[in-house]
Amino acid sequence: MKKIALAVCVLFCFLQLKAQVDTSVIYIDWSGNINTQKTYDTKYLRKAHLKDKWCVRDYYIESGNLQMTGNYLDDAFEIEHDTFIFYYENGSISQRGTYKNGNKIGVWSMWFDDGKLDNKCTYKDNDINKCVYYHYNGEVSAVAEYQHDTIILSARMWDSTGMPSTNEYLIIPPTLYGYENGWKRFMSENIGYPEDEKGNPIESDINFRVKIDRFGKVHWVDVIGFAHPILALDMENLFKKMPLWTPAILQNRAVDYILRVKLTFNIED
Repeated sequence: MKKIALAVCVLFCFLQLKAQVDTSVIYIDWSGNINTQKTYDTKYLRKAHLKDKWCVRDYYIESGNLQMTGNYLDDAFEIEHDTFIFYYENGSISQRGTYKNGNKIGVWSMWFDDGKLDNKCTYKDNDINKCVYYHYNGEVSAVAEYQHDTIILSARMWDSTGMPSTNEYLIIPPTLYGYENGWKRFMSENIGYPEDEKGNPIESDINFRVKIDRFGKVHWVDVIGFAHPILALDMENLFKKMPLWTPAILQNRAVDYILRVKLTFNIED
């Protein structure tokens, strides 16, 4: 009997990476683990040199473009200090803010990948106090006050014209066919058991990320780690053929969203 096991978990666009070794050149994989040599799942290359602090620059391994600049007080790269700037792979800034002795302080700003302002959040001792979120046209979408970083004390919302909104939800995942796991229905209706070039069934796991943009379109599919090349191509093409999703809603506006998907293909007698 042919069996396909499906599992999914949510992964938002930002991943904080921390180094654990004392070296001037290291590699970082998808999970944030450190390697002294490049491996099949290497995502970033980190270069660091010591002045009065460790000055660090991370690069996207595939394009070579800058991913992050920042300073650390320690040679294990665990205590961030001063200004950090993060970049999208297209070169635009994704996030900018300041650390003091490993804690976020002051105003941290984030941008969409085309340079439009996403949000501004105020931190004290690494806890969020207040965030202002923006619609894509620049109007304020929500203002939220927090306690202990995650507890929302209050939230006010507005639509893209500036009118007050009654939307009570800050986070709504994207949906396909009207429900969150609608992608499973699409796959069950369109997938066949994968075979290699000789017609043999492929038994393998595959992990990948799927970006659903703010318009509900599958923007890209990115395989994480090793996967059979035919299987990887089949999954990429399948997701790109999906109909439009209802986009994710975050702080009262449509936003890009990333799913992390794991598929297991095996055959049982």
